[in-house]
Amino acid sequence: MLYLPQLSTQIKALIIVAVIVIVGAIGIGWLFFSNQSTGQPSMDEDLSTEVTVLFEGNLVRIDNSHWGTGVVQIVQDEAGNYFVYFIDVEIASGPQLLVYLSDKATFAGTNDDPGNYIDLGELPAQSGTFAVSIPTGTDIAQYKSVLIWCEPFSVVFTYATL
Repeated sequence: MLYLPQLSTQIKALIIVAVIVIVGAIGIGWLFFSNQSTGQPSMDEDLSTEVTVLFEGNLVRIDNSHWGTGVVQIVQDEAGNYFVYFIDVEIASGPQLLVYLSDKATFAGTNDDPGNYIDLGELPAQSGTFAVSIPTGTDIAQYKSVLIWCEPFSVVFTYATL
């Protein structure tokens, strides 16, 4: 136990509770921000399947905490399925990052709204090369960007205009 000789029992208890709260807050913050996304930090899939590239764009930097680099493509395979290909990308770390197809071509900053979008699920990795499937029946012609959205803070992380 802590050695606090001259303090009353109530003050000792308050100090101990304050220490526990501070340590707990630091631990929760570390877990929240170190986990970033439930996806893998890096992934390198073999995307050598024969596909037709329909749209392509580059991820953009919004600010020092919200950015991405690399190429994003909307592709169609021989069976008619659509995918978003992330090629040699690196995306800033953040909690629960989601992949959206948005009808907006550009975003004014992190606090911009996502527009009309379709949610493709969690970003599977923050760097590398990988694919995300687009649901069957999606009219891809109505979407103008691939958006990485941070769900807990409702902010734009990065995007690629297609």
